[in-house]
Amino acid sequence: MTQATLKRPEVAESEKVKSLIEEKLGLFDSMCKLSGIIDIDGVTDEGKIKILNHNLEAGFEVEVETVLKTPIKDLMLALETGIHTRLFGVSRIVGYYSRISNWNLSKIGELQDRHKGNYGVGS
Repeated sequence: MTQATLKRPEVAESEKVKSLIEEKLGLFDSMCKLSGIIDIDGVTDEGKIKILNHNLEAGFEVEVETVLKTPIKDLMLALETGIHTRLFGVSRIVGYYSRISNWNLSKIGELQDRHKGNYGVGS
């Protein structure tokens, strides 16, 4: 039997990751400047990026991880419109899992009410 050995990541790999992160954050910064609608307004104590939307007169907080994982086009659209669309969502209702993208508007509304804690029956 041979023993497996764990290797530490090469310095070149960590530099590559650091470079990719800097590139993605730089692209996000450039897109915000180009948009004319969105401005970066600093960083919160929790490390989230503060965003101002001048058209909506609203502010948002975005986690750095979100900027890194979300396609820039989708992120900018959400920040400019204020509309966040889940690309893929799964919910567990009555014992089974289903994709919410397949649900009708009534079922989605029911799920949103459930998240708010509104369990009353409508008239």
